[in-house]
Amino acid sequence: MEDLPQPPLHLPSLRQRRLQWVLLCVLIGVAALESPRAYLAMKLWRAHLFIDEAEDFIRKKKPNEAFSRVQAAFQLAPKSDRVLRLSARMYASTRHPQAIMLWKQLLNTPGASAEDRRNYVELALSIGVADLASPLVARWIAQKTDHSIELLLIARYFMLKENPDQARLYALQGAEKRPGDSTTQLYLSRLLLGSSSASDARLGLQKLWSLAKEPSSAGVQAIEILARRQDLSREQADELVKRLGAYPLKSIDDELLIRDLKLRFEPDQYFPLLDETVNRFRNASQEERITVGRWLNRQKSFHRTVELVPLSQALTNGDALVLRLDALAAMNNWKQIGGELDAEPNPLDPAIREIFRARVATELGQPSEARARWRKVHIEAGQNPQILKYVAQYAERVGARADAEQAYRRLATFPDQAREAYVNLVRLANEDQNTRRLREILREMKSIFPEDLIVENDLAYVNLLQNDSIQDSKSVAEKLHDLNPSFLAYRTTLALARLRTREIDKAKKVYEGLILEWTLVPAGWQAVHAAVHGASGNVAAAREFVEQIPIEKLKPEERALIQPWLP
Repeated sequence: MEDLPQPPLHLPSLRQRRLQWVLLCVLIGVAALESPRAYLAMKLWRAHLFIDEAEDFIRKKKPNEAFSRVQAAFQLAPKSDRVLRLSARMYASTRHPQAIMLWKQLLNTPGASAEDRRNYVELALSIGVADLASPLVARWIAQKTDHSIELLLIARYFMLKENPDQARLYALQGAEKRPGDSTTQLYLSRLLLGSSSASDARLGLQKLWSLAKEPSSAGVQAIEILARRQDLSREQADELVKRLGAYPLKSIDDELLIRDLKLRFEPDQYFPLLDETVNRFRNASQEERITVGRWLNRQKSFHRTVELVPLSQALTNGDALVLRLDALAAMNNWKQIGGELDAEPNPLDPAIREIFRARVATELGQPSEARARWRKVHIEAGQNPQILKYVAQYAERVGARADAEQAYRRLATFPDQAREAYVNLVRLANEDQNTRRLREILREMKSIFPEDLIVENDLAYVNLLQNDSIQDSKSVAEKLHDLNPSFLAYRTTLALARLRTREIDKAKKVYEGLILEWTLVPAGWQAVHAAVHGASGNVAAAREFVEQIPIEKLKPEERALIQPWLP
């Protein structure tokens, strides 16, 4: 999307601003006595002065100062389209939940522009809530827009809605409007690569190879995508290495990607290449050595990571020490880890230090000590969102799921972290096949994100699985299906609702005209589809579909739906 608006070319000097403030104070005093309308005009003028200053600070890359001016302007004129616009853009730059509300307010003002509408849709799609963008996307489609950005946003919308064919159609139209724009062509290439059509996939691959020849950021991204393909030939890999090596803005990640390609096609060079990598970066900056160390860990060359990041240097940087401890953990050197955790000065956050101590206690067969350490982890994490996120992810990785859930729940109390935290809680409940806990989480989500249609649909689906709130859930399913009948999640919930109310013929109609490779959709949705066939008397089809379902991925209630047709 477009950058934040540029500040005026001729900003008033400090002396001029002081004179303006003196005049402003006098005028406000007079205006307050003379006319409420004049007083409001003065407040608006003052708010716009704050916006001028905010734009100046943005240009000077001083976000904190800019944000304080924007807040002051919002207090004075919360309905001004100019104030709302910059407020929304600043909140959107950090993906803060407040951004959506501000964009909505802006779109309801007479001064809202087409660009504002595009920025709102882009934000909704970037945070994964496509339904917030549905009204504007529907308007663009009805108006047969020919604006390239709107066409590409429609394509992104349909990708989120799991409709790749429509996404491809609009992406092609958008790319035609911007034939020389490498970023647009790269986006189209990635869409085509994911198409179920072999001809589309071939076209996407051709476009990537063409982009790979360009000395641009999109060209490097194209090379990176191609380099990770499993169907590369040796000749193609050599060509990519040559192109990437010649690129003037080559990053350390690209240097490591070259090594990935060489390792793939020259396995006999595995040890020499890893040794060369350590020697190449031994005296590099600490940040570069951390990046290389992570790459070495991915190659399972843990002892080389320990060599590249010695303890004396790791004790000066938390990321370096975590990298070293991870490598030692992979080598099962738990006693050494315990000793290095006691080294001082230690740069680790106390919570992260306790995580490793808990892991050491677990691996050394000390469960009581491990439990005590985990309790201390949660105390030390306190109210630090970044530490809580690390705790949750690490706990999940080592199998401490209760501790992961506890950290995610505390993370969910932060407005700017809530959505991601709840998504992870939902995922854990799904993985545990715990429908009751899943419903509790979805209920909480619905109260926090009342406009999120995906959450509303998922809650209705889970209610129906548990044979609860049948009529209310059916009403939700019908409403959402009417809004977007092509969205398979909504179809599935409606089919289940009609199955629960014994409207079998109507349940069958939900799937009419749908051509789909069912093995590619979630197991639960497959179960609903099979159950509808079975309930309608088509036992052979039900059994055929049931045979394709990975039963171990079903919740107990989903398994019960297909119980009569299990082998």
